Amino acid sequence: MLGHAAEPDTTAKKPQTYFVHAGAIKRTYSCAAGVDAGYIEDGVVHANLRRGDDRFLLIGYSEASRPNHPNGRCGGGIESFLVWLHVHGSTVLASKSAQYESCWRDTQGGPPEWSGQFCIVEYSLFLYNYDTNKSSLLHSKATFDSKAPERGLQIIEQTPDLFK
Repeated sequence: MLGHAAEPDTTAKKPQTYFVHAGAIKRTYSCAAGVDAGYIEDGVVHANLRRGDDRFLLIGYSEASRPNHPNGRCGGGIESFLVWLHVHGSTVLASKSAQYESCWRDTQGGPPEWSGQFCIVEYSLFLYNYDTNKSSLLHSKATFDSKAPERGLQIIEQTPDLFK
């Protein structure tokens, strides 16, 4: 079963378990109380860095938008995420994610690319204001610094002037 990555700073009601199957990482992790990292069945490990007893992972993964309904809305669509995890032992202490491609949320972007010490993904979310009958794109950029992995995934949004 595939699930979705957590929205940034989401609080879970109970710890979850998930798997990362990519490269040398084939392990089950449990989330600490208050951390919701979702469920990752398979992904691409973009970074696997250790700092003392802590591990920082940057994982990209995609899943079908509607795997059981291929002929309906988003039947052939893809949901893609870039997820940062701070792991101590077998426990995820913190997580943050960016959804850079989505049929459900009208998001387009990606894939993640490395530029020097930074992994970067840029994406746009289509927005529509029914009151003003205007549309716009919310441009976002998520970056990960491999020299400071404890900072996590930094997301910058360029808010459109949609609701004026």
